[in-house]
Amino acid sequence: MPNSIPTASPSRLGHSLKPRQLIMMGLGSAIGAGLFLGSGVGVQAAGPAVLVSYLVAGALVIIVMNALGEMAAAKPTSGAFSVYAADAMGATAGATVGWLWWVQLVIVIAAEAVGAAGLLATVWPAIPVPMAALAFMLFFTAINLLGVKNFGEFEFWFAILKVAAILAFIAIGVALLMGWLPQVTSPGLSNFTEHGGFAPNGATFLVFTDYARGAMRLSALMGTGVVYVMTHDSIGLGEDGPTHQPVEHLSALRAIPNMRVFRPCDAVETAECWELALNRVDGPTVLALTRQNLPQLRTTAPNDNPCSHGAYELVAAQGEAKVSLFASGSEVQIAVEAQKQLAGRGIATRVVSVPSLELLLAQPAERQNAIIGKAPVKIAIEAAVRWGWDAVIGHDGEFIGMHGFGASAPAKDLFPHFGITAEAVVNAATKRV
Repeated sequence: MPNSIPTASPSRLGHSLKPRQLIMMGLGSAIGAGLFLGSGVGVQAAGPAVLVSYLVAGALVIIVMNALGEMAAAKPTSGAFSVYAADAMGATAGATVGWLWWVQLVIVIAAEAVGAAGLLATVWPAIPVPMAALAFMLFFTAINLLGVKNFGEFEFWFAILKVAAILAFIAIGVALLMGWLPQVTSPGLSNFTEHGGFAPNGATFLVFTDYARGAMRLSALMGTGVVYVMTHDSIGLGEDGPTHQPVEHLSALRAIPNMRVFRPCDAVETAECWELALNRVDGPTVLALTRQNLPQLRTTAPNDNPCSHGAYELVAAQGEAKVSLFASGSEVQIAVEAQKQLAGRGIATRVVSVPSLELLLAQPAERQNAIIGKAPVKIAIEAAVRWGWDAVIGHDGEFIGMHGFGASAPAKDLFPHFGITAEAVVNAATKRV
């Protein structure tokens, strides 16, 4: 095998590729991803990763373009990339790679067009994005077709223009992010500036927060906006048994200063809690989710996000409430069923969903009192220990929940076994009314 790359034929390449050409071609090819990620949408979604992407994409593409350049210089008369691939991998693989080459080229062109149009609209909102994207698409297509078989001086000088565009793009992006262009209004960029662009999160079973507690406590101490998605949040996980069934973990997490715990009752509440978690940048959030399926209790999502107060009235009483039922997560459905049974007995009952107990207790006294209400009988329902609920139901309030460890059995058997049912709630209420 020769130790040097053969000189290209003047009729095709003019000369063999030099390191400066390979470098400029590699950096130039990164403009597709760079323009897309650099658009207003990309900045909002990826944050500082936009700037990092230029370096990573440039480094990776240089390697690919180096190999392609060597093939082009070694066999300048072959012309097409698929021919080089066919020589190395066979006819079928070569043809496949050839088509993939064109597919990725179309994707890059589309990314360039959409990204450039998005950036243009960020600076000049009056410009229609679809029309700008179409214009850029035609322009980039023409440019790529002109240089697709030419790896000589044309590609070199065109690559220089691309790299210049990247540098200008970075300069504009930095200026926008740093607020050096105050006359430009961009909610996406201001959102990025406020929130930092990253949404770090991790997930495991809720019971395993025992192992993660040190790191989670530090995130609260440091005030970092981490989201912990913790599933299998109660005895509802079933046959894995008491070693995997969290009972004291919600209380332990709620006790950590600056830690916010959400335990949503259905898909709508989960979306609302996720929104609150993503928008929180001064401390960590835990989303405690079930393993078992839950019914959809809400069908609307108001703009003011009821979960932002920690709790809200899910079901109103018919008349002056005699009983208030407070519940979180999977037990809200139990509270709703108990409310129906109590209403059938003529006992006016309301249901308050409490996705975040500590967020409720952080509300101003007037709002707390309005949410908690004045019903003489207050009952909390949660498949966990009582700790923390007395702030809502009082020391003399009724608690339907766990008083020890769980057991190994299906969820449908465990809840009745531990007395966490609508019937138990109804019995507790009727004894107190």
